[in-house]
Amino acid sequence: MRRKIKYYIHGFKNMWRWRKVLFRDQDWDYWYIYNVLKTKLEFTADHIEKYGIHENKAIDVAQIREVVKLIDIVQNETIINEAIQAPKWTREKYNEVQKRHDATKAELFKKLHDNIDNWWD
Repeated sequence: MRRKIKYYIHGFKNMWRWRKVLFRDQDWDYWYIYNVLKTKLEFTADHIEKYGIHENKAIDVAQIREVVKLIDIVQNETIINEAIQAPKWTREKYNEVQKRHDATKAELFKKLHDNIDNWWD
């Protein structure tokens, strides 16, 4: 019985912690998917930093935080927005900026692919 009570208390704490993400969530835009992933990774990094007992704790936290920064850049289209605000916007400039944005996205997913299993070992 005591275990069930702890389980429900943990569940309510989790719901409270995720409330901002869940209340703003929409199904129609990739921004929200990135937001869920970014939030989960932030929570994971904080947990590993505070309670982590595995061998590469500092490296794992640094990698997760780096991925969170990449998610933020891709999610908010930082590279594209900076270029749009620059003078002399041309089609060639747009193509260059789009390639940089796509390269950042590819780097993000490569780092996730290469490291995500190790973060929970």
